[in-house]
Amino acid sequence: MTEEFLKDPALQDYIIRPPELSDAEAAATLHNICSMLVSGKNEVEPSNFESGWQSPDFNKEASVRLVFTRDGQLVGNFSLRDHQAPYVQIGLNATIHPDHRDSGMAAVMLKWAEARAMEAVPKAPEGAQVILRSGADQEDRYKNELLRSFGMEVNRHFYEMQIEFDKPPGVPAVLEGIEIRPFDRETELIGVAFTYQDSFKDHFGFVEEPIEKLMEGVNHMIETDPHYDPEFWFVAMDGDEMAGISLCSPKTIEDPEMGFIDVLGVRRPWRGRGLGLALLQHSFVKMVENGSKRAGLGVDASSLTGATRLYEKAGMSVARQYNAYRKILRDGKDITTTEI
Repeated sequence: MTEEFLKDPALQDYIIRPPELSDAEAAATLHNICSMLVSGKNEVEPSNFESGWQSPDFNKEASVRLVFTRDGQLVGNFSLRDHQAPYVQIGLNATIHPDHRDSGMAAVMLKWAEARAMEAVPKAPEGAQVILRSGADQEDRYKNELLRSFGMEVNRHFYEMQIEFDKPPGVPAVLEGIEIRPFDRETELIGVAFTYQDSFKDHFGFVEEPIEKLMEGVNHMIETDPHYDPEFWFVAMDGDEMAGISLCSPKTIEDPEMGFIDVLGVRRPWRGRGLGLALLQHSFVKMVENGSKRAGLGVDASSLTGATRLYEKAGMSVARQYNAYRKILRDGKDITTTEI
């Protein structure tokens, strides 16, 4: 059914197929050509695609289509994250080469993506709302217009916040009974997965998944991230209980002088005691020791837990804004977190 869209006349000058791992370099090149137009920086490397295409339970042959010119140049990448139970949120990513944005190819490929996404709808719980979601940098005029023309609507905004280390970061707070230290992968993988899930259940749009699947995903991320460094993954321990986590990268692809906090989470019983700020400051100190000139993180602009206020208190400010889009594939009860 979905392959019928690939016979559209707008695609007659293209070759369309699922990806092979050897396509990762071309996919990274395409993404960076587009990101240079928006941010002036390269944002990804081939390992990002190699990791994503090999995610547990992900079927790249069914859920990704690459678009090539007849001479072999990759000019379009359309992918769906449609493999995670309970299948109520399906992620869409579309990347189109600037020279091929007026060809009509993108509109047809988005129809293919929606048809493919609809195949996952019956897997969702009966009566549950199912949405297709995507996102775009606020400054990316083309991507925003493309998603709107596809019938998607903005329903949330996200920030990238940063801090410049033009002076030493604050000394991490010492909380009675709490030890902040590097993560031990051999013994604490399940603890990190549980703490992540327990912390983010108050995040807008959160939907629970089996802890075994989450552990599998975390382990895959560690195995496939060439920049993973266990010294930058911190856990906050209250005796034998993990109270919070700060999972960081020592640098980013777009800015080798910027460390990045990929995940910062504090479980409910330990909130309101300054643990989030202590984890942030602990991470900042490690980054400065590593030579970072700045640090960044992503956050829901309307965070239900007030995370933006915490980051501002730590000295961070908004550097970029992203628009989150959605399209309802099946109306029904929203079973994700919308308030706390």
